[in-house]
Amino acid sequence: MIAIVLCNFCEGHRLVLDGAVTGAAGSVNDISVQYIADGEVLAAPTGAGDRVVLTDSSGARVSVCVTPPPVADTDTQAALFDEGAGTAPTPDVALPGALTIGGVVSGLPALSDIPVQYTIDGVAASTTTDAGGAYAIEVPIGSNVTVTPSPQYGFLVEPSSYAICGVANSVGERNFLYARGAGQVSISGSLSDLIGHVSSAQITYLVNGVPFRATTNVQGLYAVSVPAGSNVVIEPPAIENYEAAPERRALTGIRADTAAQDFQYGLPPSKALIVGHVSGLLKNADVPVDFTIDGEEHTAATDRHGVFRIIAPTGATVAIQPPFRAGYGVEPTRYELDGVRGNMFGQNFLYRVMR
Repeated sequence: MIAIVLCNFCEGHRLVLDGAVTGAAGSVNDISVQYIADGEVLAAPTGAGDRVVLTDSSGARVSVCVTPPPVADTDTQAALFDEGAGTAPTPDVALPGALTIGGVVSGLPALSDIPVQYTIDGVAASTTTDAGGAYAIEVPIGSNVTVTPSPQYGFLVEPSSYAICGVANSVGERNFLYARGAGQVSISGSLSDLIGHVSSAQITYLVNGVPFRATTNVQGLYAVSVPAGSNVVIEPPAIENYEAAPERRALTGIRADTAAQDFQYGLPPSKALIVGHVSGLLKNADVPVDFTIDGEEHTAATDRHGVFRIIAPTGATVAIQPPFRAGYGVEPTRYELDGVRGNMFGQNFLYRVMR
């Protein structure tokens, strides 16, 4: 059995892993030890006395997993090493199936929909936090995983990453704490339209002429941090058929936290919004609702709440029909709207199981 025993781990400006490669017959020399640093697969050779020293002096914190090399006619065992520990821990017995790695993001003005990047055996992916800032990742047993928080302009974050090697059990408390940098102030606001929040929309904000972007959360809220004294211009994203009010917001020499930088989307007088709701199905999201505008056929899909939207020219004739679902009846079976004038709500369809 070959194993790597990690003797010490120094975080901060310099990282040193000092380990020995050994086998049943003694030391193993002149082979390459593979390790993962911040998701990048690297290698270091063992030297005299079967020692391996991995060093990074870039000034950034580095998360590392170490995996022993394959040797002919010999089984290998990866070192289970989680950052912050002085030696490789002994793994507990793993349960079958996928395991979970999770934690909480804190310190930001808005905690939902914060991207969290991770790698599983070098394959990159990402997830987002929920409304409380929590995230969870499912990983295979025995995999090497790194978890990295997304950079947020004007904020520092600790730690910069986690490494969990040879995952044997579900792992929690892999938390990330953001802190506003010195001399920073926050700007926050919301995006909304005629029926509610505009989520997952990307605003653009210019700090002294330099463009940055931020994304609204599920409540339509955004928050950014900028250096005190900056001149800031905030622009909402363009949404087809809609007009934003105001078109932009300009803040000159901002020196204090500033809230309520909101944007409201509406339709021009030449357009009308028709809103309805589908309910009663096992899944009310992504239901295709057929409609015609002056005889021209279209389809609108319901959102995750079962709501559909139709934008029609003012004065148009609109017919709306729900889809057939086997085993269900639906009421009503159709809406006929002649000469639409103004926004219309309540064009709802209720499905019931047929008995």
